[in-house]
Amino acid sequence: MTVASDIARAGEVLAQSMSSAFADMCFLDARPVPRATSDILPEIRAVIDALKPTSWRIELRLPASLQGRMREILFPDGAGVAGEEDAVLELLNVAAGAFLTGYFGRGQEIKLALPRLLYFGEACEGTELASFVLDVEGVLVGVWLYSVRYRY
Repeated sequence: MTVASDIARAGEVLAQSMSSAFADMCFLDARPVPRATSDILPEIRAVIDALKPTSWRIELRLPASLQGRMREILFPDGAGVAGEEDAVLELLNVAAGAFLTGYFGRGQEIKLALPRLLYFGEACEGTELASFVLDVEGVLVGVWLYSVRYRY
């Protein structure tokens, strides 16, 4: 299925969706800032693939300190390392769903793969469509949107 896309609008909607997910889920203020994504030195990389209505991948890069803070907020009873991973993956899942709904509209069938962490310098596939930096209460977080061709 081919879906026409407005890349500038996609970047704007994704930035709003990510900011809202940080605010709504973690009570953290996240704002886009005019910084180069090359300024991001991530310790944690997570991705989620949109399979319908288009083939896009969203990647989130953040420091481990923010991951731990998110876990403390989302899982105050202490969920250990798995909870830290779950906090990032759940935030990415919620933001991706909001982004696709915001971009394509309500009523559009959306299919997302499970979010996952990237390890050991695993390269992100696809063509970069948009990227930006969020300032999450003083911590820089990178977000990328890729167009991906899946092999089935």
